[in-house]
Amino acid sequence: SNLVETPSTGSLLTLSKLLLDGIDEIPISQLDYAIPVLIQLLFNDAHTNTHTNVLKCLMHCVPRMPSALIAHLDEYISSLSRLSEVPQLRTTVIQSLTAILEVHCAFLEEHSTAIVRFMVHSTVDNLDACDYWWTFTNLEIVGDDMKRAIQHSLPELVPILLANMKYDESQQVELVTDMHDELPAIYSKDDYDTEWNVRKCSAAGLDGLAVVYGDTVLKSL
Repeated sequence: SNLVETPSTGSLLTLSKLLLDGIDEIPISQLDYAIPVLIQLLFNDAHTNTHTNVLKCLMHCVPRMPSALIAHLDEYISSLSRLSEVPQLRTTVIQSLTAILEVHCAFLEEHSTAIVRFMVHSTVDNLDACDYWWTFTNLEIVGDDMKRAIQHSLPELVPILLANMKYDESQQVELVTDMHDELPAIYSKDDYDTEWNVRKCSAAGLDGLAVVYGDTVLKSL
């Protein structure tokens, strides 16, 4: 509790690491104590560094979804919406929304239209935003509002994902160089390239969306 009562940058960093490494080992009662204080910091503290660390702390709590986070969910999502306009916080906001989507999609239902619009505009060359679509397509249960909002966004979203899938200049040069070698070497190189990047995540997301929405995706090409 002392880490939350004196929310210096150092204490918030320490708390974030504790939550990341051992969220399952922290008693729910302690999380319920800390969460309202953290939420208030999003409104009462004007420092971007504080906001970043607080958002990370709250994001690490999402998988367990303590009762205090549920009770303050509207304030939490409202803060995410407001802070999404701060360029330095955009990635952390995207990661936070994706974390909620992955484990508690229903909590985003009433905000579906605004969230999807934000994610579409963030998807250009942004790995975390691309991951949102991949995460969505892997959900077993999806709310109707979210599914409908994403379907309406497909004419704008699909071209962005396709653009993300293009090889950059350095990759194009590398591919042309590989063509001078044996053809199997090209496939071999791709097979062993395990780095998860914007291109691969966009391709996976687009493939998943095609499974969910079928011909609707093709009509957006």
